[in-house]
Amino acid sequence: MASIIPVGDSWRAQVRRKGNPVQTKTFTKKILAELWARGIEADIDSGRTGVSSASGAARHLTIGKLIERYTEEIGKQKPFGRNKDDVCALKMCRVRLAIGRWRRPDAMRLA
Repeated sequence: MASIIPVGDSWRAQVRRKGNPVQTKTFTKKILAELWARGIEADIDSGRTGVSSASGAARHLTIGKLIERYTEEIGKQKPFGRNKDDVCALKMCRVRLAIGRWRRPDAMRLA
């Protein structure tokens, strides 16, 4: 259920549903806030929001994959200096250590 809150001379509508981002908008009249909130709730109920808590592509992304993608895509457009390469490599080492793919001696050789 949406929250309709008076804010000065305006009304703020806020819709909070698990698995969806919070949506907030301010209106001059309470009835407009209620109508907007009902519309947002109806969109969420029918799946027309276009946003899900974990879309198909996002479910399979890891921090390591995001760092690799960043270095590939951004590195092609604007080559990194030594410092940024080193930082990205260090972050990848930490990610791999955290998920248990590497043992600490393997990471120390690269650091």
